[in-house]
Amino acid sequence: MESSKNVAACGEAGCVDNMQDEDSEWLSSLTEHELDFLISLKELATTKAKNIGRKDLSKKFDIKVLRALGFILLEYFKERVRNTPAISDADELLASLNNSGLSNLNCNRNHQTKPLH
Repeated sequence: MESSKNVAACGEAGCVDNMQDEDSEWLSSLTEHELDFLISLKELATTKAKNIGRKDLSKKFDIKVLRALGFILLEYFKERVRNTPAISDADELLASLNNSGLSNLNCNRNHQTKPLH
């Protein structure tokens, strides 16, 4: 997916309010699946906010919050994979997840963050 399409798709989901250049660069580096995940997080937050009568709360889930949530959820998933002995190709899966745009809080893809332990 092209970077402008990533920004447009996330914009349609309402998660690009007050977006800075760094956020735009990071967003454009994501794959389509990673972007779908962020959009789903935003939609979930919006639905939950509506259900509790606090529609304004969904505006708090901007790109920075979604980026942090994506990182936290990915790190949690990787920890679960490490601790599940029944996954035969866990090393390959973890390597793939470490290369995910969601595992990087910095927009520079060459500087991967270290996993949380």
